[in-house]
Amino acid sequence: MALPRLSIPCETMKKILCWAGWLFMVTGMMAAAAADPMVPAPTPAPVGAANGAKVLSTRGFARTSVLSQSVGKEAITAYRFEIPYGLAAGWRLPYLGFSDGPTATGTIQVIGVMASVQEPGQPGRSVRITFGGQNGVKVAPSAIVESDPVDLPVSPGAVIVVWTQYRNQDPLGPLPFMTWGFVDRCDGCLVGDIGTLPAAALGDDAILRSKAAPPPLFAGQGALIRSYQPMFITGRPHPAYMGKVVSIGFIGDSINIATGDFERATPDDPFPARGWNGRACGFETPYVVFGQGGSNAGGFTSAQKTELFRYLFGADAGEARVTCLVDGYGINNLRQQTKTKAPDAVWRDRLAVAGVAHRLGLPYVQTTLTPMGDDWLDFDPELGERGARFEVFIAARNAFNRQVRKGSLEIRGCVGCIDWGQAVEMDPAAGDNRWQPGLTMDGIHPSTKGYQVMERVAANALRDLRPQLTR
Repeated sequence: MALPRLSIPCETMKKILCWAGWLFMVTGMMAAAAADPMVPAPTPAPVGAANGAKVLSTRGFARTSVLSQSVGKEAITAYRFEIPYGLAAGWRLPYLGFSDGPTATGTIQVIGVMASVQEPGQPGRSVRITFGGQNGVKVAPSAIVESDPVDLPVSPGAVIVVWTQYRNQDPLGPLPFMTWGFVDRCDGCLVGDIGTLPAAALGDDAILRSKAAPPPLFAGQGALIRSYQPMFITGRPHPAYMGKVVSIGFIGDSINIATGDFERATPDDPFPARGWNGRACGFETPYVVFGQGGSNAGGFTSAQKTELFRYLFGADAGEARVTCLVDGYGINNLRQQTKTKAPDAVWRDRLAVAGVAHRLGLPYVQTTLTPMGDDWLDFDPELGERGARFEVFIAARNAFNRQVRKGSLEIRGCVGCIDWGQAVEMDPAAGDNRWQPGLTMDGIHPSTKGYQVMERVAANALRDLRPQLTR
């Protein structure tokens, strides 16, 4: 797909040239880094949160530029993280290898990583990130590799841009792209030769995407809907930060991972394309998103022995890198009707997830379910006609939402709920299961405006619950 033709104002062009200059400089630095030997077998990242480390970053925007000299097999992704609480010296960048069916790319070769640190009112600083003392590292499928600790304290309110030069270990490609297994959403990446990115600057959120990315991805296809970058920044808050630490783990399905949130809800929308959870957290609260489209609570409970789960949530109480869990699972379980499924299967799922959260010492917040169109219903034909089965769904959703609203505090470890089911519904009192106009893109997933409405409900609830979300 050809890049769009743009009319670019003079000031914007200066920013683009600045971006291109940065990319050229980092490319040169990383080319030097690539000459160093790779770490053949990196030390595995610790399971628990060593020394009380937590996820201390929000998720920003990525910009990917393909290296023209690499024959379309390498790229640099620049990813912006906001750091509300600052960082004490010793923070790290964790990278996750992935294996994702037909689009899996095997072992990723991280060639070099640079971090640009911009603290409020201070000139920017750059630091080279190393792995076992080396500039690069191999990240095998499903493995988690942490960088060496960075001996640089970072003030609260800073922004860190991480530049990762990477390629597939297989010289034939394709270009690796991020599919963490707990994030399946667009990050605003654009592919082009160095200097051709039309984004005005790193801090800008201009988002250009194609409607689909044909697998396997090679460089030069116009738009790359996923990139490769650190999962987040983990560490301890800066000593100057005196407040409570809240770091949220959002778990759930495609609504949790922000499917369909590709733009600004309004011209002044400050957090486009971040979903309801990222919008609710803004620049103030660090968070991580765990989930997958089409999944139910089993995607969380069955993952407890995986390296990723244990790295994020720990194996025992006190090891998690987040301070609480917000559970958005449920709609996929409820919409799939079989002859053997128990009527209260969705509620049982909630209790199972809450039980895991309690075992790990994490305060638990649950959510009501948003509406759904009848074409998303998946049922055994022997159960009857679609219309009758959809009435069963509506009744079950209403009963479940009432149970969430009234029974949250009866669940051990549950501190409250986020009730966006009523916020997006046409007639909440009637429980008619109809979206308000403009709030859904397809009958089950919110539109960008829908995510913004959900954000407001979530932000209010999380603000009220905040004293109970810290550990």
